[in-house]
This record gives sequence, C-alpha cells and structure tokens, in this order.
Amino acid sequence: WTELYKKKTVKMTTIYKNHSYYNSRVKNSIGKMYLQDIKTYHVQKFLNDLIDSGLAHGTVSNIRFMLNDMFDKAVLSEYIRKNPCIGVEMPKEVKKERRVLTREEQRRLLEYVKTSDSRFKVIVFIALCTGMREGEISALTWNDIDFERGVITVNKTLMRVQKKDGKGTEIKITPPKSRKSDRVIPMQMVLISELKKHYKNITAEKLLAGSAYDKKCYVVCNELGGYVEPRQIQKIFKGFTAAVKLDGVNFHALRHTFATRAVESGMDIKTLSTLLGHADIQTTLNRYAHTTDEHARNEIEKMSVLF
Repeated sequence: WTELYKKKTVKMTTIYKNHSYYNSRVKNSIGKMYLQDIKTYHVQKFLNDLIDSGLAHGTVSNIRFMLNDMFDKAVLSEYIRKNPCIGVEMPKEVKKERRVLTREEQRRLLEYVKTSDSRFKVIVFIALCTGMREGEISALTWNDIDFERGVITVNKTLMRVQKKDGKGTEIKITPPKSRKSDRVIPMQMVLISELKKHYKNITAEKLLAGSAYDKKCYVVCNELGGYVEPRQIQKIFKGFTAAVKLDGVNFHALRHTFATRAVESGMDIKTLSTLLGHADIQTTLNRYAHTTDEHARNEIEKMSVLF
C-alpha cells in the first residue's frame, strides 16, 4: 500500500506516521488476521477498543482513515471484494477542556524561569511568545532566527518515529505538518532579549567543543549543540511546572496559552491562524471559539455605560 499508492503522493511525515500507527496499534491486533477474513465487526471493535484504551479521538480517527484507504486499495487490487470499513462508525468525541495558564499562573512561571540557571529556560519564552509546537522548537536552528528583521522562520519539525520494520525508533527532521505550518513569526522584544542571552551562553560552549560541536547549531541544544527532542522538552518543562506547583499543565498548554492571550489582546483570528500554522481558519475557530466568545462578551460589556 505504501510503496504502490503513497510513496509518491503524500509527504514523508504522513508515511512515517502511518507506519507508526500500523506498528504500534494495528500490527498486533487485526494486523494478525488474513485480509479476506477481516469484517466490519472486527474493524468496529478494534476502533472501539482504541477509544476505550484512552487513545485520543483524533488519533483513532486518523487510524480509521488509514485503514479505510488501505482496504479501498485492496478492493481495487482485487484482494478483497468489500471494504470492511464501510459501515464502521466513530464514537462521538467528548471534547476535553483545553488547559490554558491563567495570567497569574503565567506570571509565576515566567518569574521562576527568569531567575533559573537552566540552559533550557528559553523553551518557555519561545512557546509563550510564538505558540510553536514542540517538534518545531526542537528543529529550530540559529539560521532560522533573524535578529535584524526580528522574525523566526518555521520550516521544519523534529520527531521520533518508529522505523519501517517496527524495530526501534529514529529521529526524523521533515517539513512542517502542512503547507500553512511553514511560516514566519515576528518576535516580541522579550523573546529577542532572551534568545540573545541564550546565544551568548552557548557560544562559549561552541568554542570549547570545537569540531565536536553539531554543525546544525540547534537553538535548544545540549552541550555539543545537538538537538533536544520533544519528549525531552516535555520532561524539562515538567520540572519547571513542579517547581512552581502548576498542576495539569503539559508543554502543549503553552501553545494554547499563547493563542488565548493573543485573542485577549485583540488579535484577529485570521492573523492568529497564520501564526499558529493551522491548515485553515476553521481549525483555529474550533479550538479557540470559547476564547473569542469571552473576549466579545468583555468588549460588548464596555457598551453598558451607554445605558
């Protein structure tokens, strides 16, 4: 399926993701069955079990989409007579409340990281000032930062994926998840200041390491300039939140916080959508409509003085 239909029609990131879905979820379940023995019942139960296991609704939906395409192509290739995904229904998504830092929580977090001697405190400023995803921050190099123009260019993402043979994982650096994810983000002065201090600190390390220093020059890096992958960023951030006693906050919450503060500050939704790298404006509206509603309510309340 990958070799014949996907390799020349989709991005490598999609292929890596499909292989990851297959190896981690499908292979040891309905993947053990003969193709012609798989019925609608089996697919439905398989997806229901994934939902019951706590897997994100969006991920289960992606797996269903992948299976549907695989079975469609199997029908076209005359391996089977009917696509067993026909008739399968996805359970209704129960939307979870997105965790956003309150202004007070954001203040506490920033006060802590400002005084911290951690080499990784810059990740908090990048996330809160740009809304960038973990993988995009991991892939960021100094070539992507233009201090003169005051902008960051987002043009790649770093991720750990399963190898095609399912034996172990590997790091891949690829273009962003969609065309809209390739973008330029203006930097706030506070971010420029923090990045310059960070650059000064790691320049000393670069000189000390000499030829052993990673030529790619990652912004968020280890002592030899090498990348810091997303799950390491999440672990580092967990240490920050524990220090200031912030509960239920993962690193991705900083992206939601950036978006919420942007709307509260009066940023229009089209601009926000562009900065977040969403595929379309509807995605932004679906995720942050509650924020825009709250902002609209506050704005309209200002009119009460007329009455």
